[in-house]
Amino acid sequence: MPKYEDSPEQAEASLRESGDAISKLDDALTAAEERSEQLEQEIDQAFGAGDTDQQAKLEEEMERIQQEIQDINTDLEGAHQHHIDNQGFWGFRGF
Repeated sequence: MPKYEDSPEQAEASLRESGDAISKLDDALTAAEERSEQLEQEIDQAFGAGDTDQQAKLEEEMERIQQEIQDINTDLEGAHQHHIDNQGFWGFRGF
């Protein structure tokens, strides 16, 4: 007997929570990727204007954003796996 049937309210809350974690990380990843694209344009503009100080500042920020993107991707992989494991725990298969 699937565990879902034992406690459907708890199962739904748990699955909603693990699904929400994925959504939040997806949103954070989208925002970080958009900022990365914006920084690329700003770096190009600073380069074109010969503003090496601004370019260096933006490149440092780009490094931080790239690290943030890597971190979010790592967290997202973990969140997806947790959600899959959570589904299995509650008796759902094939997701």
